[in-house]
Amino acid sequence: MEVGCDYGITVDKIRKAMVDAGDVPLTWPPTETDDSSSQEDAEASCLGIDRSQESIGIANERFPLCKFRLCNVLKPDDMMSLNKFCQQSLKGGAPSVIAIDINGNRDVDGVLECLQIVMNEDWVRQPRLIVVKSRFLYWDMRKMRE
Repeated sequence: MEVGCDYGITVDKIRKAMVDAGDVPLTWPPTETDDSSSQEDAEASCLGIDRSQESIGIANERFPLCKFRLCNVLKPDDMMSLNKFCQQSLKGGAPSVIAIDINGNRDVDGVLECLQIVMNEDWVRQPRLIVVKSRFLYWDMRKMRE
């Protein structure tokens, strides 16, 4: 799942990579209950969300094989609705990988708030990986190393 998918380009690339990879486990290490993924599974396992209705509309138009949903993760009602949608729509009932891309130039406090909300959500199963794209977070971390 990509939080801040904008026009859906990354979601579509991930869907295609999952189709090409074939067997993509939901958990690591894979368990006996993880079955082989088909193209249909890959499409049911990729989700893009964004708070912009215009962006979601464009994403749906450009990439009809992907799932997109209007959602602002900073709003509790939206998160509750998203969690229910994931339980019904995603393989495994929850995202196994979450990419947070809420404008790479957003201030660090906003990025950390989004990360905290995603990490504290009561998913059916916890994500195995969360990736955050943020220039300001990167710069702050570099400053801490110096």
